[in-house]
Amino acid sequence: MLKRYILINYLSLYLLVFLATSVIIYTYLLGELLFLFKHKNLWIFIEYSLSFLVSSFFYAGSFTGGLALVLLIRKLSQKRLDLLVKSFGISYYQMLSYVIVFFALVSFLNLFLSYSFYPAVQRKLYQIEREFKKAKELEGGIVRNLWLVENKEGTTYYNFELIDTSSGLVSGFSMIRVEEQTFREVVSAQKGYWEGNTLLLPSARVIDLEYGQERLTDYRINLLELSQIKPLAVKPEHMDMKSLIFLSSIGKELGINQRRYILELAKRLFTSVLPVNTILFVAGVFAYKRVLAYSVYALVFYTALHWGLINTIKSLLENTSYNPYLLLALYLPALLLPLKGLYYLSKG
Repeated sequence: MLKRYILINYLSLYLLVFLATSVIIYTYLLGELLFLFKHKNLWIFIEYSLSFLVSSFFYAGSFTGGLALVLLIRKLSQKRLDLLVKSFGISYYQMLSYVIVFFALVSFLNLFLSYSFYPAVQRKLYQIEREFKKAKELEGGIVRNLWLVENKEGTTYYNFELIDTSSGLVSGFSMIRVEEQTFREVVSAQKGYWEGNTLLLPSARVIDLEYGQERLTDYRINLLELSQIKPLAVKPEHMDMKSLIFLSSIGKELGINQRRYILELAKRLFTSVLPVNTILFVAGVFAYKRVLAYSVYALVFYTALHWGLINTIKSLLENTSYNPYLLLALYLPALLLPLKGLYYLSKG
C-alpha cells in the first residue's frame, strides 16, 4: 500500500514536471519557427516539435525524473512520512522500490528505442532543420571525401570525392598502391560505378611508377559491397544500432574512422541507463545526508558528470590515438556512484 501510494504521488509529480517542461519547450520552438525558420507551416511546427520532444525525453528525461524525485522527497519530508516509515525499520530502498523499478523500465525502454526509433527521430529533426530552417537541399545518400585503406600485398589508399550510395555512382576517384615503402601505382578516374563488390572505372588513368608507364584503360577493383558503404552516408547519431556495431567492429579493416561509431554506440548505451542511475544516486544521497538540498546538488552534479565524461571521452577519441575501449573506462565513476547510492538506500 505504501509503495503504491508513493509511486502514484511520484507519477503525478513527474507528469506535472513533464508538462511544465513541455510548455517551455513548445514556447521556445514556436519562437524558433516564427523568427528562425525560412519556411513557416503549421504541420512543420507539429512534426518538428513532436520530434524535438521525443528527442528531449531521451537526452533530458533523467533530469526531469530526478527533479520529480526531489519534489517527492520534499513532500514526504514535509509530512514527516519518511521519518515515520523509518521508525518501523523500513529502508528508503523499500519505500522507493516501485519508483526505482519504474525508472529501470524507462531505461530499458530507452535502450530498446535507441536501436532505431530515436535515431530516426534525430534524422527527422536534422532533415526539417536543414530543409525548412536553413533552406538547404538534403543529400540523402551522398558520401563525400571518403578514404579507405587496404592492407594486402602492401598498402593501397583509395579516395572518393563523392559517392551516391543510392545509384552506386562515383565522382572523382584516386588510388595509390604502396609496396615496401615505395609508390608502385597511381590510378585516377573522373567517374565510376559499383557492380556487386567491384568498382568499375571507365577511361581510368593508370600510372605504373615502377616502369614509368602511363595508359588510359577501363579499370576494375574488387573492393567491397556498396551496402557496406551506405551507412557512411548517414551521421552516426542517425544510424540504427546494427549499423553502429557493424562499423565499430570492421571500421579498422575498411580504413574508416571507427572511433566516431564507437563513441555514438557508447553514448547511446550510457544515456539509455541514465534515468535509473540518476534516481539511484539522488535518492542515495538523500538517504545518506537526510538533507533535501543535497539531493538537488546531487541531481545537478550527476547530470553534469554524465555529459562532462561523454564530452571528455569524445574529445580524447577525436584528438588522440589511445585505445577507444580503454577511454570508455573513464565513464566508470558515473556507473559506480549509483551503486553507492543503492548501498545507502538499502542501508537506510
